[in-house]
Amino acid sequence: MAEFKISRQEIISLCRLCLAKDLASIDIFETGSETRQLFTKIVACLPVQIMTDDSLPKKICEVCNSKVDDFYQFWTSTAKNQKQLNDWLQIATTDSIKTDTTQIKVEADDTRQGEEYDDYDDGD
Repeated sequence: MAEFKISRQEIISLCRLCLAKDLASIDIFETGSETRQLFTKIVACLPVQIMTDDSLPKKICEVCNSKVDDFYQFWTSTAKNQKQLNDWLQIATTDSIKTDTTQIKVEADDTRQGEEYDDYDDGD
């Protein structure tokens, strides 16, 4: 089996997510961009542990950036939809309880008053 050697500098130049070589140009921890929030999106959507003080690459490529944005958008959409479903279910349950507790007034059947009934003859 051939031995694979890679330098620390070569590792740092790789995309943190897909390992693309020499394409990683977007800083994961960039603080100047309020809209990017790349670190937050990666942590929310991917099984990757990223820390500012680890020795691993701190940049990703454009392809991964686009995918992370798509994943995060899908994640936030599904979280919002889950909340909406729970809200609807709570409303439906509350409406059902109101419907189930409707009181029904029972009135006696006055048409049979005064009628006499023969005792049931069971043959004895």
